Amino acid sequence: LEVDLAAQILAQDVRAYKPSPAMFEAARRELTAQGRITRHDTARWLHCAQSLFHDVAVAHALGIDTVHVTRQQES
Repeated sequence: LEVDLAAQILAQDVRAYKPSPAMFEAARRELTAQGRITRHDTARWLHCAQSLFHDVAVAHALGIDTVHVTRQQES
């Protein structure tokens, strides 16, 4: 990606793995601490992911906008 990431949240640091909402809560804390979002405002947060179960459903349940990425299969 040719963008600057606001934060990098690693599963091993959070000690939680998909589909745990703990990953998103850790990201929310970091983005709030940076002043990029307010605690309850996710208008500037967009989560892009391939897995509907592991990512999109969890983010959506937390009020985070999502983009479902469908990867093309190589034949």
